[in-house]
Amino acid sequence: MMFGDLDDWPFRGGEGRFEAVAMVEEGRLDFDPGWPVTENLAATLTFDTAGMAARAPSGQLQELAVTDVLFRLPRYREPRMELDARASGD
Repeated sequence: MMFGDLDDWPFRGGEGRFEAVAMVEEGRLDFDPGWPVTENLAATLTFDTAGMAARAPSGQLQELAVTDVLFRLPRYREPRMELDARASGD
């Protein structure tokens, strides 16, 4: 969904709105070479005017099963991400 004049992009003053939603199957979150990769994510990605978010009910982090995964990048221009998940295993 998008509305507003593209001359006003990226709509920082609320002149318009942008939102896109995508479904991912067997996704991977490969954040950094020093971090383990989260795999087998069936996620919903939401991109909006300011940032993006991904939600996945389950996935795999090495030997651990993960659930309730939430990844957020609140602002595209700021290098801060939020990651929240639950894990279980030995």
